[in-house]
Amino acid sequence: MNKGDLESALSGHEDWLSTDRGKAMPRISKTELERILADHRKWLETQGEYGTQANLDSHDLTGHDLAGEDLRIARIRHARMSFLNLSGTNLKGASLCGARFYKANLSGADLTCAELAAAILVGANLRGARLAYANLSGSDMDHAELAGADLQGVKWEGAKLDSSVSTWPREGSLALAIPQEGRIYWIFHADKKFDSIPEAKKHFYDAEDVLAWLDNLAAT
Repeated sequence: MNKGDLESALSGHEDWLSTDRGKAMPRISKTELERILADHRKWLETQGEYGTQANLDSHDLTGHDLAGEDLRIARIRHARMSFLNLSGTNLKGASLCGARFYKANLSGADLTCAELAAAILVGANLRGARLAYANLSGSDMDHAELAGADLQGVKWEGAKLDSSVSTWPREGSLALAIPQEGRIYWIFHADKKFDSIPEAKKHFYDAEDVLAWLDNLAAT
């Protein structure tokens, strides 16, 4: 990303960025985080009989690497995870409301049924992520990358997606979302519906029309 792209991605988020930097959040050492993750794995494996559910609410996790970790049903609300590597992480059913994922790497992560209401996902890499039935109400996903993501049944009410792009995902999920003249244009497979999107922003096309559109876009 060059300087111009970065300035564009940050546009409109200056207040959030300055506020986020000013908030004091407890940091966790690598040793403590490893202990929490081990206890959480034991809690999952024994279905709660042993170990402890991970509770990382309102903690600053920047600087750690959580790629591939099993954080199903973990509590990570309002945590700071900007620039964090969460590639391939299992966050199925996790509580992530209000978490800050600015430019985090969530490629291939499993966020099925995760609670992401009011989360900050500006510039996040969500390529190939599983977001089926996740709650993204009120989230900010400006400039997020959603190529190949599974978006079936996602709750989008109030979410900001002004410059999010998904180039061609799986059957039944969002095919493309791009800004044009200040509006979002949504393209789906034929016969698919997405009732949570306001009527004014619903645009349905046949798959052949979508492919032709993408060919024309690539040629420009």
